[in-house]
Amino acid sequence: MYMQKNLNLRKYVDSMWPARFIVALIIGSCLLAACGSDGVSAAASTPSAANASQTAASSTPTSPSGNSSGKAIPTNNEPSGNAQKLQEQLKALRMVDQQHGWGLTATSILKTTDGGVHWYNVTPPNVRLGEQSTGTFMNNQYAWVVNSQPNSPITVLRTSDGGKSWQSSKINDPDSWAGDMPHFLNTHEGFIEIIAQGGPGAGSESVDIFHTSDGGQSWSKVSGTDQQSSGLPRGGIKSGISFKDSLNGWATGEEPTNYPWLYATHDGGKTWKLQSLPDLPNPSGGVAFHTTPPVFFGAQGLLPVYVTGELTANTTFHGLLLYKTIDGGKTWATTYLANHAALGTFDSDNLYIVDIQHAWASDRNTGTLYATSDGGRSWQAIAQHMGNIQEFSFVDTTHGWAVGDKSLLRTSDGGHTWQRIS
Repeated sequence: MYMQKNLNLRKYVDSMWPARFIVALIIGSCLLAACGSDGVSAAASTPSAANASQTAASSTPTSPSGNSSGKAIPTNNEPSGNAQKLQEQLKALRMVDQQHGWGLTATSILKTTDGGVHWYNVTPPNVRLGEQSTGTFMNNQYAWVVNSQPNSPITVLRTSDGGKSWQSSKINDPDSWAGDMPHFLNTHEGFIEIIAQGGPGAGSESVDIFHTSDGGQSWSKVSGTDQQSSGLPRGGIKSGISFKDSLNGWATGEEPTNYPWLYATHDGGKTWKLQSLPDLPNPSGGVAFHTTPPVFFGAQGLLPVYVTGELTANTTFHGLLLYKTIDGGKTWATTYLANHAALGTFDSDNLYIVDIQHAWASDRNTGTLYATSDGGRSWQAIAQHMGNIQEFSFVDTTHGWAVGDKSLLRTSDGGHTWQRIS
């Protein structure tokens, strides 16, 4: 199980408007739309649990169409030979073990088999990735890449054989602008947020939620901010979604109030209700809260809550709280009021959670790396002057990777020391 806050769509989108925080994980307002599927052919260039859920009555599912046979179409490139050092800046990284992992650049989908030293290009041929492209990489075999191009339907690329072959499906949402990273419960069932044309404005953003039960071959709209009955408001800048199972999920974001933006669904995304959080920091001035999608490990989970504003008079503050659940998200709690060390006093837009106890976050102003080993009850500075770290990926509590400016770093001691490998 892992979590990468701040995957690349949110980084790109935030450069388009003055949102305070940037997020990965994980939607456009529109009429009901269908999603077809078509195959991706020819050769490539060079090298967090589930049940079945019902489909909303108003959703419009479609079957694979066009030139798709539903079968894998081989590429010329497999991860064996022609590996190269990184030629482009990584904007997404997901290591699945100490040797194997996936990377995403502005133009390519990459794989490594030697711990990130060399990379193979497994991008489908004749596919041009957009700046907003995002990816979800479940393991060494299964991956989904959401490709958004101006004035074109959003395309979801999928592979089940480690990038040897790819298929694609289109989300024909007429008002869509970009797709957030998809959230898959298993190899079959997943959800995705679609962001509306033009992005947010005046503290609001239109989104749609789509669902698949066939691994991404087809997608159905289950709710959206244009449907009043969904309960999902247009107000607030969305940061993504995550699901614990096929029924229970959370949508996160921020808005200019003194309360966190957090909505929960218990019917597979059809309807949403605001969920409140207890024991928030008590400000002397205005404070804004920004939530990002929670990460679950069975019934336990962690919900990141970013804090900015004035906690004392005339003192601007940035911090991070990890709210914890032990009942599957029914309730969330923090030790902050009894233990102020739970509020990490750093300005981060990059968080990685590897298990219910361990997480890492970097301060984007100082380059300091912070870590928790007690589920966010306290944070410690463990490395200094790391520069502008854009992504983390840890496979356990000791082995991790960090994407810097034109560099890739690796640690084998939990982040205390780092070696440049590219």
